[in-house]
Order: sequence, then C-alpha cells, then structure tokens
Amino acid sequence: DKAEAHKVKVVVEEEEKIVSVQAEEIRIIRKEAQAELDKAMPILEGAIAALDLIDKDKVNELKAMKANPPALVQVTLQGVACLLGEKTDWDNIKRTILSRTDFISALKDYKRDDVPPSCTKNLQKLIKTNPDWISENVGKQSVAAKPICQWCFAILEYSKVVKEVEPKKMHLKNMNDKLAEAEGKLKAKQDELNRELMKVKKLEDQFDEARNEKERLDNEAMLTRDRLRRAEQLTSGLSDEEIRWKESAEVFGEKTRQLVGDVLVSAASISYYGPFTGVYREELVNSWLEKCREYEVPFSSDYSLQETMGNPVEIRDWSLQGLPSDSVSVDNGILVSRGTRFPLMIDPQTQAFRWIRNKEKSLMIIKMTDKDLEKKVEHTTKSGIPLLIEDIGESLDPTLDSVLLRKVPLDKNFRFYITTKMTNPHYLPEICIRVTLINFTVTQEGLEEQLLADVVKKEKPDVEKTKNKLIMTMAANQKKLKELEDQILQLLAESSDNILDDEVLINTLGESKESSILIKEKVEESIKTKQAIEETRAQYKLVAERGSILYFVIADLALIDPMY
Repeated sequence: DKAEAHKVKVVVEEEEKIVSVQAEEIRIIRKEAQAELDKAMPILEGAIAALDLIDKDKVNELKAMKANPPALVQVTLQGVACLLGEKTDWDNIKRTILSRTDFISALKDYKRDDVPPSCTKNLQKLIKTNPDWISENVGKQSVAAKPICQWCFAILEYSKVVKEVEPKKMHLKNMNDKLAEAEGKLKAKQDELNRELMKVKKLEDQFDEARNEKERLDNEAMLTRDRLRRAEQLTSGLSDEEIRWKESAEVFGEKTRQLVGDVLVSAASISYYGPFTGVYREELVNSWLEKCREYEVPFSSDYSLQETMGNPVEIRDWSLQGLPSDSVSVDNGILVSRGTRFPLMIDPQTQAFRWIRNKEKSLMIIKMTDKDLEKKVEHTTKSGIPLLIEDIGESLDPTLDSVLLRKVPLDKNFRFYITTKMTNPHYLPEICIRVTLINFTVTQEGLEEQLLADVVKKEKPDVEKTKNKLIMTMAANQKKLKELEDQILQLLAESSDNILDDEVLINTLGESKESSILIKEKVEESIKTKQAIEETRAQYKLVAERGSILYFVIADLALIDPMY
C-alpha cells in the first residue's frame, strides 16, 4: 500500500506541474488582454463621464433643432444611429433616438463588448465621408453634441480593441476549459492519493500500535526478569537475615527486659560509689544486684558499668589520652563523663589531672589561691573554655556555688573539673551534694591491673594494636549496620505497593547482610583477640603483682619513724 501510494503521489506531482504550467499561461494571456483593454478604457470612461454633463435641457435643445441642424451635429447623431442600428436620416433620428426619454442612459448602458460589425462599418464610412467630424469642431456648433461625438469615437476605438482581444479571449476560454479538465483530473488523483495516504496512515498507526505493544511487552518481560532476580536476592538475603533478626530480637528483648536493673544499678553507681575504692565498689554493686534479685528486678547476669554506660571507642580514646586501662579507672572515666554534677576527683597520684589535661585541648588550669579566681571562672563559663581547679583542700570557695548548682548561664561547651591530692579528705555533706565525688586513688589491686596493662602494652604492642584496631572496626561496622537498618525501615515505610520494584531497598538488604556477616566475623575475631590478650596478661601477672607490692612497700616506708 505504501508503494501504491508512492506511485499515485508521483502521478499527482506530474499533474500538478502540468496544471501549474497551464495556469501560468492563462495568467499571462489574461494579463496581456487586460492590458490592451486597459488602454481603451480611459477613453471610454472619459466619454461616458462626459455624457453625465448632458442634462435634460441640452437634450431638448437637440430635439428643438429644425429640419436642417448644423452639419456636424447631424453627423454626430447619425454616428449614434449607426451604433444603435437605426436609419441615419434626420427625421428618423428625431423620431427614434431623440424622442427617447432614456437617450443618455441608453448611451451609457450600450453593450460595448458586443458591437455588431455592420454598425462599426457604417460608422467608419461616416467618418471617412466627414473628415472634419471631430469633437472640437462639433463643440463649436453644439455643446450638447460634443460629448456624444466623443462617445461615438470611444465606442469605435473600444470595439476595435475588443476585436483584437477576442481571439485571445477565445484562446483563454479554451485554456480555462483545459485547465478545468486538468484540475478535475488532478482533483481525482489527489483524492485517490489521499485515500492511499489514509490507508498508509492507518497501517502506520497499526504498526506503531503493534510496536508500542511490543515495547510494552518487552519492558514488562524485563521488569518481570528484574523482579525475579530481586526476588531471589530478597529471598536469599532475608533467609539469612531472618536468623540474625530473630536472634537480635531475642537479644534486644532480653536486654530491654534487663535494662531496668542495669540502669538502676548504673544510676546508683554514678550517684553513690564514686568516693570508694574498687573493692568496696564491687561489694556495693553486688549488694545492689542481690537486692534486685530479691525484689525480682531483672538485670544482666554479667552486669558492669562499663558495658551498660561505656562506649568502646570513647574508652579507647581515654586510654590514649592517659587514663589507665584498669576497670576502676575506666569506671571513673564514665562517672566523669556521665554524671550530671561536676566531678571532684580525689587524685593523690595525679592520674586524673594528667588525663583531663590531655583530654581537654584548651583547658584552663587554676588554683583556689589565685587572686582573680572569680574572674577566670566567669570568663570560662561564658566562653565555653573547660576549667580545672587543682589541689583544693577540704573546702570550696563560696563563689563556686553558683556554677556548681548551675544558677548562672553556662556555655554549652563549658566543662568543670576539680581535683585534690589529699589521700583521705573529709568533705562536708553540703559539698558532696554539689559535686560528683570520684576516688582516683590507686590501690594495690588497681595498680596491679594498671601495671599489667602497661607491661602487656610494652612487651606485646602488636596485641594492643590489634585490640585497638578491632575496637575501631567493630564500632564502624556497628554504626554502618545501624544506619543500614534505619535506611531499610525508612525504605520499607516509603516503599511502593510492590517491594520487588524497589531496587534500592533490595541492594540495601544485601549490603546489610554483608555487613552483618562482616560484623559476625569481627565479633569472632574479637573473642579470639580477647582470649589472646588474657593469655598474654596471665604471663605477665606476676610481674604486675611484684611491681604493685614494690610501690606500696616503698610508699609505706614514709610511715616509719626516721629514727628507725
């Protein structure tokens, strides 16, 4: 059908060229004929316009002339008789022409395009026999006859032009007939072409519809394949994640249940056991846990303040900043960072002082004896600079009460620390309720644990590096897993009706699975590393015990009277 339409289109284009050529020829002939007619038209229009000057009185003047009117007037009216096909004698002119009431109108409405040849022939004879018959001469004899004379000559001239143009008109008519016939054929061909084009258009529409349907089916097939692939990924991912999520749900459920006792004991520890040594703290915690068991308050079987309130990465940073890595010192660090009241640290060995100095980069250190104490305190509270007052006695300056009780505006970055080197200070209750009292005094057991950590770090640095690296990796992976789980929950909440169309969600599930596997491997690795560290620590435990004993023996020598 498209080929057939092309054939018809070629024929139509040829026909259009022929018709266009014929139309151009007709236009040229029409233009030439009109140009020749236009030459005679001014004369004719001027003569007709002159007839408008003849009124009824002038016509009556012509009628009133006697039997022998002026010669040129009579010739003029004979010319009119010639054109009207009447007899040219004067009596007949008066009777048949001048007597007409529509004489002037008849001249204006004369059929100039169809003047009989006999009329023009008689008029030409009249002109030959009367060579002085011109409008100027006629006007001298009769003003009314002059425009009539002009009209006669104009009609004669116009009829000559019409005769010359007539063949062109006939040719033009024939050309118009041929053009009409050609246009008719062209119209038929164009209609045929339009019908063929409609067929082609219909077929093209059908083709486009079929192609669109094919594309739709292809897209649907591709979507189905993608959904199958994602379904496999989802099934594979969820099959493994289901186990982890069930285990995590059980662990979280148990931890949530135990959270009541853990937080209760942690709050009590932060509030009350700061002033005591490590051994007595342990006794306090055990007594609290026993009460929790007695009153059926759930708590973790392996409860520790470090596990409940500590952050492994933060604790590692404290160690790098100089805080000893034994459990008592780590618990003291938690008391400093988690307590709501500002810490007052009993620090005879200045371990807390060194840790705080390294921890706070822009720390301001002052003493109670400083003259401008009040100004410095006010400056730090407003500018957010951490402040440490060292070496206090058993009393505090009353000007610090407003800061300790937070009665003045404090910058959000402001942190306040107080230390004393007294080994066994006695603080009044009004001081104890204003601060978190924390005992950083080194005991024999505590020093033994510190020395053990330092010896292992010195003798086996690779073990310590592995431990630190593992802590950082575990923290990063746990953070990433938490972010992925949050993202999965968000994507599930925002997901469309078909979860298989959400490729981001499927990929996130896959990434979560990979992260959980990696974390599981790291957890297993951390257990092995912890075991290796404990084995290494056991090897050097005797060294730490001897070092601790040696320190306290030397320290106790100061208690012997000098005379001995």
